[in-house]
Amino acid sequence: MAIKMDFEEFCGSVFWDVNLTWNTPNNTLPDLTTCMENVCLVWTPCAFLWICLLPYFYSLKLNYRGRSSQPLTKFTIFKSMLPLLLVGLNAYDLIKFSPHPYQANFVSPILAIITLVCSATLVHLYRVYGQFTSGLLWSYTLLTSLTTLIRSYLYWKRFLLDGDEDSKIPMILYSCHFFLYTVGFILSSISDASAEVLERSQVKSLYSQLYLLLLVYYMVTASFPSYLVFHWLQPMMNAGYKKKQEGGGIERSDLYFLAPQDRVQCYFPKFMRQWSEAVDSWRQKSSKVVQSAVPGNNVQSESDETTPLIVQPNNDKKSSGSPSLVAVLLKNYLPILSLGWMFRLFGVLLAFTNPLLQNILIKYIESQTSASPDPLWKGLLYCGLLLISVTVNPLIWNVMFLTDLKARLRIRSSLISSIYRKALTMSGEAREDTTTGEIVNLMSVDTWRTVAFVNEFWVFFTTPIQAAVAIYLLYQLLGNSVFAALGIMLVTAPVSFGIAYFQRKHRMAAMKIKDERIKVINETLSSIKVLKLYAWEPSFEQKISNLRSKEVRKQRVINVLIACQEMIYDMLPIVVTLVTFSIYTATQPDHRLRPSVAFVAFTLFDQLKEPLNRLPRSISFLIMGWVSVTRIVNFFKNEDLNDTNVRLDKDLEDAVQIRAGTFSHIRSKPVVLHNIHLTVRQGSLTAIVGSVGAGKSSLLSTLIGDMYKHNGTVSVKGSVALVAQQAFILNATVRNNILFGTEFNER
Repeated sequence: MAIKMDFEEFCGSVFWDVNLTWNTPNNTLPDLTTCMENVCLVWTPCAFLWICLLPYFYSLKLNYRGRSSQPLTKFTIFKSMLPLLLVGLNAYDLIKFSPHPYQANFVSPILAIITLVCSATLVHLYRVYGQFTSGLLWSYTLLTSLTTLIRSYLYWKRFLLDGDEDSKIPMILYSCHFFLYTVGFILSSISDASAEVLERSQVKSLYSQLYLLLLVYYMVTASFPSYLVFHWLQPMMNAGYKKKQEGGGIERSDLYFLAPQDRVQCYFPKFMRQWSEAVDSWRQKSSKVVQSAVPGNNVQSESDETTPLIVQPNNDKKSSGSPSLVAVLLKNYLPILSLGWMFRLFGVLLAFTNPLLQNILIKYIESQTSASPDPLWKGLLYCGLLLISVTVNPLIWNVMFLTDLKARLRIRSSLISSIYRKALTMSGEAREDTTTGEIVNLMSVDTWRTVAFVNEFWVFFTTPIQAAVAIYLLYQLLGNSVFAALGIMLVTAPVSFGIAYFQRKHRMAAMKIKDERIKVINETLSSIKVLKLYAWEPSFEQKISNLRSKEVRKQRVINVLIACQEMIYDMLPIVVTLVTFSIYTATQPDHRLRPSVAFVAFTLFDQLKEPLNRLPRSISFLIMGWVSVTRIVNFFKNEDLNDTNVRLDKDLEDAVQIRAGTFSHIRSKPVVLHNIHLTVRQGSLTAIVGSVGAGKSSLLSTLIGDMYKHNGTVSVKGSVALVAQQAFILNATVRNNILFGTEFNER
């Protein structure tokens, strides 16, 4: 049976009747058309679930793959059986009122039944993937509870106020719908129990299980409402408060464990794989560029003994072109970043509902003094919508901030792990050019700035939208006077970008001075005995103080530039408001500024102030981040140790074999070990003895590939462990230094 596009033929009425729903006669309560009741109220929650189902399933596959499934409890069974009861009610609705004169009366119950079966399946789907709650299921049950509440109201009104006896059975039916959907919403607000919690509790009754589930507050096991309002943090905050009152402090055992999908083991391998692919692609392009630059490469020419057989790519860190670290970060973490940006966009757009509702509410209050005041139910509706708006908007921003924190955690952890791994595999030439202080700055400062750099992309996406919507609404409210504000903002834009340019210039200079200062401090600390022996402390102290003074001067210039930028954008909203209101009142015939205009305009200017204040900070973050990204990429472009220096051979008869080995610390320095032959038998204890500078440490470094090999072979059977001459001590207990991250076994 083909469905026609005409609403009257499809559902028996027009879709919208303004006199029935809005302009109600004699201040009667509003009603809905049959088409809007059977189509809009039924299809809206169904469409929401089906639209969000595919992204939700992708999120489960992405974040929860490999997690153990949760146990099938009585609570989970009851939660999945509830949609089946609603299927029965919809089937009764489909059979009781047949034959259906219109197609909507047949299509809507069928669609609701299919969606309910999908929601019941969703309960077991997120359980199989190891989740304890579902935000999609919670949102769907909330939406269906609201729509069935409206349908119940319509039939109660028609039966009690309009005297329609035919509405009695639908009134009872949809009241049951509303009750069951509300129960489903409450159950969706409770987290499923984990296997460990149920095993420890040893409770059997369903009531005890529900009570137990209400006590689960941890982030991993928290329900979706607890996730929205951060209620899962309450036990940890209580523990910290109690220990603070007792004179102590919060300990590591009081902190929650990270969720599995937020641990570095989950996402770091994928990041390293994508970064390696980007580096390989860049090296291939660099090789092609270098080969094309060789004279005679594209024309036929004669070769001589000076013609290279293989042209190597340019390994200079300062050379033009490099693999894009930002592109790899976006490619790897785009899903969680996009989720945060989506919440930001929703929050920005939802914030504009407040001034619009304020304008409508003020006009409603002004209409009460007129001859034909608006009905009371409209004022209650406006107040209810304003309450919902100011309640939902902070919840959206809460989720957005938590999502951004997760994204920052993952990005920074990946960068720190990559820098640490790179520091262990750099060649001797790279270590000559890279100081310990530079590596420390990369891991502590540059990673944070890179995270801020990636995270601030959303500003250039939402700021134009937010500013455009605010200016449009202000234009509708104030007319042409808003263009004065727009002109002031356009004038200040070049000044802001000029300040940003000088910030970038001075920040790069400050980072170079900081690296040099950290280098001198590390050299001073490592050679402190020699300094004290020769009484060189004053000269080194003066050298460090001079570098620090240069760094402070650069930082002072940067702070002055930031202060100028902040001053401009702090004064800009005030100047814009004064100029706009002055022009508006001067152009009005009565030269008056009405409250309905003033209050709404102030709110809209406040909405415009946020992107204007955020933009300079974002520009500063982007400048700092770009400098840091460049530094990290240059560090990653350092040459690694040659993997072929040491050959791992499981079939080797001896533990270690070196044959005709010739080695130097780096390629450009003289050879320090000539024609070395060494054999270490399996199970033997071998000591290398010699005077200072004889090459004992250099010989051991050859076994881990830390020396540049000119000739010979180095073969090792199994793995190699090396204890360095300089002690590597963690800022932890003696036990943790011995364990070095492994678990303690008392046996």
